[in-house]
Amino acid sequence: MGAYDNPKIIQPVNYAAIFNASAQNITDAFNEYMEDDIKKTAQAKALIKESDAKVMQFGDKALQLNETSFVGSVSTIASGTTEQYADLERRRLRGEISNTEYNQKVTALYGKINEVKGVAEAFEAFEKDLPEDLSAFQDKGGRLLGLLEAKRKGELNAFYDADGKLKFSYKDVDGEPKYLGAAELANAETQFINTKFDAQADVVAAVNIIKAAKIKTTNTKTETITLDDGGTQQKTTGRTERWADEAFNTEQKRIDYLKTNPASTISDTNIFEAGSYTVDTVIGSGQNIFQNEAFKQSIANSDLDDTAKENLKKALKNGQLPRKVLNAKGGPISTDGVIIDFAKTDMAMNAVKQAGDIFGVSTTVIDRTKKR
Repeated sequence: MGAYDNPKIIQPVNYAAIFNASAQNITDAFNEYMEDDIKKTAQAKALIKESDAKVMQFGDKALQLNETSFVGSVSTIASGTTEQYADLERRRLRGEISNTEYNQKVTALYGKINEVKGVAEAFEAFEKDLPEDLSAFQDKGGRLLGLLEAKRKGELNAFYDADGKLKFSYKDVDGEPKYLGAAELANAETQFINTKFDAQADVVAAVNIIKAAKIKTTNTKTETITLDDGGTQQKTTGRTERWADEAFNTEQKRIDYLKTNPASTISDTNIFEAGSYTVDTVIGSGQNIFQNEAFKQSIANSDLDDTAKENLKKALKNGQLPRKVLNAKGGPISTDGVIIDFAKTDMAMNAVKQAGDIFGVSTTVIDRTKKR
């Protein structure tokens, strides 16, 4: 994943300066609002020292976020909550806040730090357990990979919204802004990751279906023939071959059978397998998909209008395989049908060709670009 090779350098926030400034502000606020004869008392000094220690203690807790994989992304939360805590201490010294409200707000601030740290630790575990065979075709519903890429590029932002909910924002591969809540990070659909689809097992199974349908019948008859030199030789004749079912007696029928019959594993191909097959196996191997007979057939027989077909082709030329493109009316239309049909058709053609190589079955490529 080339985007990860040159991540942005995240400059760490100078938390020490923030904490020191906050502590000084507490002292200044106290000196400003307390009478001269009171501020000289030991009690007053003890209050300042206590508040100072509390801010530093909270600051140390916030500083722990700098040790997570979200460093940089959570800098605003770390500094912001520390400043809020310092402000609470100033208000407490001035008598501007009740003990109950003060305790509630302090608990909430600690809760934010603990929440961010917990999410960061869970995400680190997710990143550590990522499979090595990731497909280049990923569903946008599985947004943790997009979040991961944004984090590695230094383009991930963490913040608390107006309702006090932790949110993460980033842009997906199309440049569209995405927002994920902390609760969504634990959602199975959000975490969906597509691995590379190995089609070989399905193709082999399809070859075996064709193999089972090819029956050899031998009706032998032995006769003696005279050779050119006057000698004789025994010759056996009458060997015939036939298909067990009319569904297999032409190449096109064999392809269609494998694509649609429940007995064939190819017929069960879903969008994530098909997408991986298209991107990882076909395009990834350097094939020109626009010269692929299966692609020509699938896109010609699809329900996409001409505008949508051209938009799909443009996306493919740019190395993308979108699940929706714009049609002539400017509305989005799904490309899933084309992607799935292409993968099924191409795998079926490969199976028929392999079977042909084995059994001498005709594999002449025919014009399949017309609707049947």
